[in-house]
Amino acid sequence: MKSTIAVLLDEEYGYRTWVWETGMIASELEAYWTGLPSVLPFFHSIDNLPGDLMEVTEDLTDFEAVSEKIMTDKFLSSEEKEKQVTEACMNMPIKLIRSEDGEPVPEKQNDWWRGHIHMDDDSWLRTPTSRRIYHAGFSEEE
Repeated sequence: MKSTIAVLLDEEYGYRTWVWETGMIASELEAYWTGLPSVLPFFHSIDNLPGDLMEVTEDLTDFEAVSEKIMTDKFLSSEEKEKQVTEACMNMPIKLIRSEDGEPVPEKQNDWWRGHIHMDDDSWLRTPTSRRIYHAGFSEEE
C-alpha cells in the first residue's frame, strides 16, 4: 500500500493552518499541483482542494509552562531569561491540535509536506527534503 501525502498548509487569506490529507501519493500530488493554471480559485476558500482538510492550531501549553518557569527564576538575568525562552521556542517540537475541538493531531509531521496558498506569486508546496514545487501559473511578483 502506497503512503499518501499530508500537507501542513498555511492559508494566508484568513491566517489559518490546515492539515491537508491529499489522498495522493507524491507523484500524483506533484502532477496535480504543477498542473494548476492558477490558485486563485482557492483564494477565499480552500474547500475545493481534493482530499480532506482539518483546521489546526499550535498547542502552546508546554511552551507556556517552560517559559513561565524560566521567567520566574529569580537567579537568571533578564538577558538569560530571554535567551532561554528563545531557545525553548526554537527547540520544542511543534504540537498541533484541531481548531474545532482541541484534540491532538496525529504525529506524522516529519513526513508531512509544507505549503503556502494565497496568490499566484506566492503559493507553493515543499517536500520533506525542502524541494519547492510551484503550480503552472506561478509568477514571481514584479
